[in-house]
Amino acid sequence: MNSYESSTATLQMILAHPSLQRDKIDETMDAMASATSDARDVDEAIKIGGDVAAADAGIDESELEEELRALVKESEREREDEAEKEQMARLENERVKVPEQRPDAVDPQEPSKEVREQRQAVHDILNDIGA
Repeated sequence: MNSYESSTATLQMILAHPSLQRDKIDETMDAMASATSDARDVDEAIKIGGDVAAADAGIDESELEEELRALVKESEREREDEAEKEQMARLENERVKVPEQRPDAVDPQEPSKEVREQRQAVHDILNDIGA
């Protein structure tokens, strides 16, 4: 029973603190509501300002999306090119012969450098044997 009496006295002492009085709590809650309302007003003003600015500037969402897609594709191409360069450097370091041009960049009508070299070697051999 002594613990209940002690707990009750402690609770009454805590609740008697001036910052926990009903008027003070109401005042704090009103200040919080006012601050929240002000924040909402600022947020709404920013949204409206952004919408007005976008309309005044003639910004078209579809144009922005198209530009974003183009940037993503360009970024992917750059990553692929960088990976290809790294692979070429690795192969070159291993002393592996690599073509000078990408296969999709080679003119299909013109033989590759390797084919031209092989043809020249065959031609030189035929000249040497007198054929």
